[in-house]
Amino acid sequence: MTHTATPILDDVLGGVLPGRIHLVTGMPGSGKTAVCLHFLKTGVIRRERPVLITRDRGTDLRSIALYVGVDLHGLVRDRRVTLIRFRPRFAERLAETATPTAIMDELRQLLEVDDLAKLARPDTPLRIAIDPVSPFVPNADVTGAALDTLTEWLETHNATALLTWTGDMAIGIDRRLEPLLERAAMIINLERVARASFRAHVVRARHAIASAGPIPFQIVPGLGVSTTPIESVLQQTFGGDTAGGEQPAA
Repeated sequence: MTHTATPILDDVLGGVLPGRIHLVTGMPGSGKTAVCLHFLKTGVIRRERPVLITRDRGTDLRSIALYVGVDLHGLVRDRRVTLIRFRPRFAERLAETATPTAIMDELRQLLEVDDLAKLARPDTPLRIAIDPVSPFVPNADVTGAALDTLTEWLETHNATALLTWTGDMAIGIDRRLEPLLERAAMIINLERVARASFRAHVVRARHAIASAGPIPFQIVPGLGVSTTPIESVLQQTFGGDTAGGEQPAA
């Protein structure tokens, strides 16, 4: 197992599954982006090639990263993390494509590299977060071709992937995600129950897990996701200073 420094996944799996896809779902503000940032930070520590594909505005993403203690700006500046934003009308163009080849061309343009294999050299494992994956699931795409092509690409390049989806999977499965649901090693749904209180629920797991949840967690300013009671974390870290600011939606 590969420990992620993301306690939710560590508590459930003992770490992520290398080369597999992990799906994290939840409504806005449930902590999905915070989990992605921890996932990427651990890739940096492990000397992997972390890539974040996002549609968040730069200022919003930097705000969340700083809140959870990740210097995303510095990591991108030093080329330790690759940050890519979805192009305008990305989902609409995918909906208009007719073949997997056209979809792969769109994905290649998104990644802005000529050779996708460069992102997954044998000596540099690829760790990729897509937050959110919804642009690959445009409303007009009833075939699931774009998402199917994406998941095949991730598997072909042996990418350890964390994908997010805005929606409550604990209530019901969104069948538009079928190509992803068939391949995901596990699905975890996050929910925010109070300003500083969250829960994670295991929706589906294809491997033995350490905990079926629900797993309570917090997002601690400067530290990020923690399954340890927030008072204990702040006591150990700040010597009793338990003051914390309002959390940005993540």
